Amino acid sequence: MSIALPCPSCRSSLNFADTLLGRTVKCKECGSPVEVKPPAAKAKPVVKKVVDAEPVDDEPVRPRKKAVSKTDDDDDDRPRKKPVKKASSRRDDDDEDDDEAPKKSMLLPLAIGGGVLVLIVGGVIAAMSMGGSKDKEKEIAAAPTKAVVEPKPKPVIPPPTTTAPIPATSEPASTPPATTVEPPPVKKVEPVAPPVKTPAITFKQPTRESPDPETLEKMIKASVFLEVEDGRGGGGSGSGWLGVEPNLIFTNAHVLGMKAPNSPAPTKITAYLNAGQKGSQIEIPHAKMKLLAVDRDMDLAVLEVINVKLPEPLTVRPTQTLGRIEKLVALGYPGGRRLAKNSKSTEPPAVTVSQTQVQSFRNDDNGNLYALQVQGGIVHGNSGGPLCDADGNCVGVAVRVDLDNEGRFTNIAYGVPTEYVSGLLAGRIANVEYGQAYNKDGKVAIPVTVRCLDPRKRLMEVGLAHWVGDNEPDPRKPGSTHSPKPGDTGLQEIKLAYNPARQEATGELLFPTGKGDRAYWCQPYYVNAISPKYYMGGNSIKLKGSPVDLVPAELVAKYRAGSRRTLTLDYTRNITEFEEGEERDRSERRLRNTTYSLNEQVLKAPDAQSVAGLQYGFKSWEFKVIEGDDSVEIPKDLRGPLEAELQNTTLTAKINKLGMLTQTGFRPNGAQLNPMIPQEVLIGLGNQAFDVLSKGSIPLPGKTMTANESWSGSADITIKVRTEAKPAPKGPNRPNPMAPAAPAFKEYKAREEVKYTYLGLRDHGGKKEVVVQIEGTVQPAKGSPPGSASGSVKGFARIDEATGVVVESEIKHVFEIDSSEKGVKKRISGIEDYKLSRGPAGN
Repeated sequence: MSIALPCPSCRSSLNFADTLLGRTVKCKECGSPVEVKPPAAKAKPVVKKVVDAEPVDDEPVRPRKKAVSKTDDDDDDRPRKKPVKKASSRRDDDDEDDDEAPKKSMLLPLAIGGGVLVLIVGGVIAAMSMGGSKDKEKEIAAAPTKAVVEPKPKPVIPPPTTTAPIPATSEPASTPPATTVEPPPVKKVEPVAPPVKTPAITFKQPTRESPDPETLEKMIKASVFLEVEDGRGGGGSGSGWLGVEPNLIFTNAHVLGMKAPNSPAPTKITAYLNAGQKGSQIEIPHAKMKLLAVDRDMDLAVLEVINVKLPEPLTVRPTQTLGRIEKLVALGYPGGRRLAKNSKSTEPPAVTVSQTQVQSFRNDDNGNLYALQVQGGIVHGNSGGPLCDADGNCVGVAVRVDLDNEGRFTNIAYGVPTEYVSGLLAGRIANVEYGQAYNKDGKVAIPVTVRCLDPRKRLMEVGLAHWVGDNEPDPRKPGSTHSPKPGDTGLQEIKLAYNPARQEATGELLFPTGKGDRAYWCQPYYVNAISPKYYMGGNSIKLKGSPVDLVPAELVAKYRAGSRRTLTLDYTRNITEFEEGEERDRSERRLRNTTYSLNEQVLKAPDAQSVAGLQYGFKSWEFKVIEGDDSVEIPKDLRGPLEAELQNTTLTAKINKLGMLTQTGFRPNGAQLNPMIPQEVLIGLGNQAFDVLSKGSIPLPGKTMTANESWSGSADITIKVRTEAKPAPKGPNRPNPMAPAAPAFKEYKAREEVKYTYLGLRDHGGKKEVVVQIEGTVQPAKGSPPGSASGSVKGFARIDEATGVVVESEIKHVFEIDSSEKGVKKRISGIEDYKLSRGPAGN
């Protein structure tokens, strides 16, 4: 007896042997599964429960043990061998029709992981894959995915937390009812910069000591010769390299003349690849390059080359993975065109390859790796070039070399760690600045500004971990995790508000009051394209005095005649003068620190424009000079007489209503005590003392100010640089021919534009003190060419509200000045620190 049934998919008329009743076979026309059942009878629901990996043969969605092949007859009516019936707890309405137990079904994981619907869909697909020739694969893929007996969908059951099988229930129906599924709630996700997928690379120390020819050739092709011109007609040359990503050139900030704060970008940069190689040299003009980022602190810069195909960039290996005394190769262009010219060539110089090796790793005060120290191989002109291992990976960027006392190169040189190179592109923190602490709702609030380097906009998060800990000098180590110490309390983390356009993150730390002898601690962290979370070195926060209250205060100069105070002035200047040309071949460093201790007396106002007159007597004087690497001491037989001569002089000045000082005199109190002391030296010291006093006595607005209100000021500044000593004069003023010669100075003019911000008022020693923030820029003096001076001004001042007298101030100038002369291009780079401290007033 045969059973005639239509195919539910292609509607073909099919005949089946009655021995196949209750089984599922394939349609010979379309390959769809067809359940063999009496035509007029309605199929009874079959309920199955999956308890193990054995499929039930009469489940239409189960794959059989053996796939149907070309030799299998779908209409085969031969009787099947029935299996031995086993005792089972399984509920099965038609156990007598089971075949031999096949292997474990591949659908069980789907049933467990996705519930009833996944089981049904997976079963249909599996049934469709049974049998059929390869030329039917497209038809099978396009065939409908419903069988003759379509199960009624049940609500999707979430996957359980265990691996227990999920009961599967099927119910035959001609058309499945519609099922409404509530969509899950949409979670709002804040936009972040897309991460850059960086393949994980494992580095190890190379087995060879020098690169093979192929590797060396790759390193040479990635080396870049740079020539730079500035707006003053000066410039120089240096080295660079292709690295990290296509079309990027890395070099030093000082090669571009951009090491100092606010220094302008060069007016022209020209890059050469395969420099000095005729036929293969590539010249990249300024118009094809874009200045991407400058890291002045680490002396790094990166340029992007536009629409020019460049050789393969060097891979960057973390500096910290280097082994002690590992062999390295330095590539660069020392001497620049001068070396090429000496070889009778008008072309740019060919690359110089030198061997060197790791000497040491230098950390900064925060515990962060700051420099790679190597043994030679670097001179001026190598700056910005790559330091590579024997496998051709860049492991550092040449940045400077130590000189001996005679100005000659030593075998100690330094490179910028490549961790800063990778971080420059991936986004990282440059520095952290803490503002003035203030009282807020019973807690101490500290404003924080984090300067970032993020040219590719890949920095995803900037934050701070902060806590109260023991007052200890050692920093917390940087790394991927924050490691608390016993005694740390109140650990919190905050995410700062990051502004990608300004590359700046801001926020506020809140600490409990009354920390006693303990300290406030902070450890910044960031998340970028290559680091899930990286903590920088953690340090205790050095507060400049107690927190302030955000209340109005009067800022008016009201000096009181008859008042007396002690006064300490401290001046430190660190200057380096570079001779430009072939990457600043020569330099000279001068550091000077001078400390004066004086008595201050307030006199009556000498005129209507003044508030008071001021008179200063010198108590003591300290002086230290470092020329190059040498400390210059004043001979003992001159030190005593010089200090005595200072104590025999009086400095006078007057102050106006805005707190501005004007010097009115510097004269001896009697006859000169020692003819060995040149008058020029005394006058120079007196002028310097007044200069520090004037810089520290900031101008006042002359009115009541509210918290965070600002005012501005400007002033001409003079940078004095000693040139050469004048010969001792003849005549009555210098009868002793052995007397020291008076030094000669050259002056350079600039101008400072400064903003002063009133931050708040606080109690100090029973008196109200005004706290002022100072920030500004150093600019060219009026009439000077653009770019002849640049720099920044930062500091603070504390002012006695009752009198308007500055009781403490600290101001730092960082600058670069054009010091060219006689056709020789020179620049002076320097830092000047001015500190003022007044004792309590007395009568």
